[in-house]
Amino acid sequence: MAPLQTLAHEPSYPLEPDHELAKALVASGEIRSLDQTLTELLRHCDAELLDAHLYQSDGQWRYDLYIKFRQGIVQSLLVDASNAALISPDKLPGDCLPDEATAR
Repeated sequence: MAPLQTLAHEPSYPLEPDHELAKALVASGEIRSLDQTLTELLRHCDAELLDAHLYQSDGQWRYDLYIKFRQGIVQSLLVDASNAALISPDKLPGDCLPDEATAR
C-alpha cells in the first residue's frame, strides 16, 4: 500500500479507498469518521443513512452520502470528509433546521 501522503496528492481522479485506508485516514486526522460527519451534518435532521462512499477527487477526500429524509425524500449529499462541510447541494432540506426551542 502506498503511503498516505502519496495518495493524498494524486491527480484529480476518483479513488475509493478500502476500509483499512479509511481507518488510517481517520487515525491520522486527515478526515473525520463517517459517524462524526453524520452526527455533525445531520444533528437537526430526522434522517436515515442509506449508503456512503469515501473517495478522493482533486486532492480532497469526500463522502458521497445517500440520505432518506423524514418526508421520504432520498437525496445525495457531497460532503468534505476533512471538516463535514456540505459541498452539494448548498443546503439541507428545510426540515433539518433547528426548531426555536433548540436555537434559544
